[in-house]
Amino acid sequence: MVNSRIKRYLLYGGFKDIHVAQNDTPYLVLEGHRSDVLSMIELLDSRFASSSVDNSIIIWSYINFSQVNKIDNCHTDWTRSLLAHNNVLLSGSDDCSIKVWNLSKFKMTYHKVQTHDDGVNQLIGYKDLIISCGGDGFITSWILNNDNSLTNDWQLKDDSIVWSICLVNEDILVAGLGNNNLTLWD
Repeated sequence: MVNSRIKRYLLYGGFKDIHVAQNDTPYLVLEGHRSDVLSMIELLDSRFASSSVDNSIIIWSYINFSQVNKIDNCHTDWTRSLLAHNNVLLSGSDDCSIKVWNLSKFKMTYHKVQTHDDGVNQLIGYKDLIISCGGDGFITSWILNNDNSLTNDWQLKDDSIVWSICLVNEDILVAGLGNNNLTLWD
């Protein structure tokens, strides 16, 4: 049974802000980004992160819904995707790169990795793998090394933009494509 003192919140991104709703009622608006919010991810220690068209990442506390840290210009183009994985935060961008951030210091722990010939649309994690998809039609698997660097593991190519990916039952990769289709790989 869930402790009745625990409040449940719905977070959703809007234009330049994050809306917090409780019990289907608007509760709070968090301001901090200068443009559209594209991605949000829950972190450890009662925090979550958001990314934006303004190329920034903000770390928020969901204890008091305050801004904990912000890094402007973390990418040179839209910061489209976030992934919390093995105590690091990864960000994917329309600048065709993935960056790995140390969550305790909120600093880049390794130089950016040029990953795609077009923007990085989504990042997912599975065990020690990071999987990215992009506007170039590639789905790329990366090994997250102990020093937080990324090593290319394998690639799949589709004829269309790959907008989104998910892993089903740990062995089927599903891709949402720009041609209105889903493609499955096992």
